[in-house]
Amino acid sequence: MFSRFLKYFKTSKEDIYEMLLLIPIFSLYATINKYVISCVETEGPSMQPTLTESNIAIVDRFIYKIKGIQRGDIVVATSPIDPNTQICKRVLHLPGDVKETNNGFMTEYFTIPPNHVWIEGDNKMNSFDSRNHGPIPIDLIQGKVIGCLYPLKLVH
Repeated sequence: MFSRFLKYFKTSKEDIYEMLLLIPIFSLYATINKYVISCVETEGPSMQPTLTESNIAIVDRFIYKIKGIQRGDIVVATSPIDPNTQICKRVLHLPGDVKETNNGFMTEYFTIPPNHVWIEGDNKMNSFDSRNHGPIPIDLIQGKVIGCLYPLKLVH
């Protein structure tokens, strides 16, 4: 059967062995990229001036789960509106925090529910965030931005 496979692709055994060696390498890369650390390209103006269009952000996908989300962290999350879209915003309020809102007529207060956070873009004039859709479940957070690979800088 293996010999028929080789004839079908007209390749040598050495080439097949080299290709088979790449499988664990790509599997390791995919695992690290999904669960440990990865790079994402930023889009849109919502995090300006901290992150601008086409920055390459370094995202911690593991350690932040141990340390927990802190107020001020920049996170990458699944959009609560479109599950096929990732968003990048700053955490402003944690579970149990009291959020004050003013609709122009009166001031209202509400408490951030358990297992939710309030996120907003740094560019308040051009960001679709918790002010539009409310607090997001912590489970939607995929990682914490720890820096930029391009241009090289730490993010805080």
